[in-house]
Amino acid sequence: MQVQTETPRYFALDIAHHFLDAAHTNADDHERDRLQSLVLCAGQHLDDCGHPGAWHTFDPASFLERMPETGPQRVLLCIDLAGLFGWLGIHELLATRDAARILANLQTAGPREPAFQNLCKEGRRVLTSLAAAAPKA
Repeated sequence: MQVQTETPRYFALDIAHHFLDAAHTNADDHERDRLQSLVLCAGQHLDDCGHPGAWHTFDPASFLERMPETGPQRVLLCIDLAGLFGWLGIHELLATRDAARILANLQTAGPREPAFQNLCKEGRRVLTSLAAAAPKA
């Protein structure tokens, strides 16, 4: 019996494809393009940091420092990131504990907008509940 010791790595394009198909089937072309660009930018950021495909190493603060969006566009970017990492955790493409940690870091690094803050808080609550309910290895 082999025990997996490494966290799986996923290509950004694969994640973008599955994320858009599973989470945003009713999105218009503009929204799909925006979300795909976000996933590809996040994947490129991981690569630039020396962690290609290692989504569990994603640092929201360093990613947001590189992004030019401000005001409402910044809030939308952060909401989309929260959706992405929540989705990754719920669909077990990222350990739920890692996804919850990334959402906590995103909440800290992101805008103080109440809707965004609540989204991160609820996402963390759901992910933490899933992690607690998961069978122990």
